[in-house]
Amino acid sequence: MVSQPRLPRFGRALSVSAALLALAAIAILFAALRESSESPYRPVVMEEPLLVFAEFGSTVDKILIAPAANPESLTLIQSVPHADGWGINPAPEMVAGRTAFTVLPSDIQPDRSSAAELWVLDIKTTSKVRLARDADLLVAPILREDGGILVYRRTEDSGAQSLIRVDLETRTRRVLHTDQSEFGVFPIGFDEKGNLLFTRISPSGTDLLRVTESSNLEVLLHASDEIARDWTVAPDGNAVAFVTPVLEREQIIHQAQIVSLNEGNITAPVDTSRGEQYSPRWRYDGSLAIGCSTNSSSGSAPIVITASEKIILPAAPVGFDVPLGWSVDGTYLAVRHFSGTGSRDPGDETLVILGGASTRVEITATSDLLFLGWSGA
Repeated sequence: MVSQPRLPRFGRALSVSAALLALAAIAILFAALRESSESPYRPVVMEEPLLVFAEFGSTVDKILIAPAANPESLTLIQSVPHADGWGINPAPEMVAGRTAFTVLPSDIQPDRSSAAELWVLDIKTTSKVRLARDADLLVAPILREDGGILVYRRTEDSGAQSLIRVDLETRTRRVLHTDQSEFGVFPIGFDEKGNLLFTRISPSGTDLLRVTESSNLEVLLHASDEIARDWTVAPDGNAVAFVTPVLEREQIIHQAQIVSLNEGNITAPVDTSRGEQYSPRWRYDGSLAIGCSTNSSSGSAPIVITASEKIILPAAPVGFDVPLGWSVDGTYLAVRHFSGTGSRDPGDETLVILGGASTRVEITATSDLLFLGWSGA
């Protein structure tokens, strides 16, 4: 409910010599460089935590930044044209001052299955570069922790889905894995050795898998007989958190789970008495922020922080918060606030910055806002 990608508003030979291969690679590289977008915007000085987000427009999304300590001071750093009624679908996290996104170009007939463009945006220089034109729009790309590698998904003519690795320095691409899954494969992050982690959804539920740089495949976990979602990888790459449906008091609710990639054991960091749980998000120290629904139309549900007793975040007067991401220094948490009681009655939504024990600041805008991540200190 709260973590789905942006939807449309109107409906969302081996005989070839080595020399020739080298020339082809050079041609691809120059083509990619020609697709760079020189930014008309001024470089960003990143000496403090900066919230980066997109404001939806019918044909152009605006990328803005806001200092966490002064969020009403907004700066426009880029604009992204797109097909009428469609917006960008960004990576779940920014890495090394970069974000990546898929988008439908403005000169095509838009559809969910239309091939999308893949772009990477450097927040500091405010320049963006197009990397591909064959991405799946509704599957968000992911960036490796060092910011040098990106993975995205494309659908082949046969219907198979491929996970494509892109080296951001050389712009070279190669297929890491191709899957015939009926429902889909979804990249979620990288382990401590830089191997790609992804999920596969099938009639039997949701599995967590790993593929190495040499394309060796390993099934790590059967996460759920249903659809598990809201996946996120720990900062050290040794654990993964997600939410999965569980039966509680004759009712299906989603509960947060943590799986250790080294030991394979699963734990539930928050008991189901907290109600429906949403979007666990790791802090740099390994603690998690987990959103919870509220059972009262006049009450609220605070963010639950695991493994860190020093952090207390303020709850809203009413409604509930869904974590989006921590600032790099762990001082601020961006959340999506909902005025309702839970998934069945979410109410209105707003983008909010939480900081300290009492600070809640809403980002105001005339259109939908989409969290891209944090940059700066």
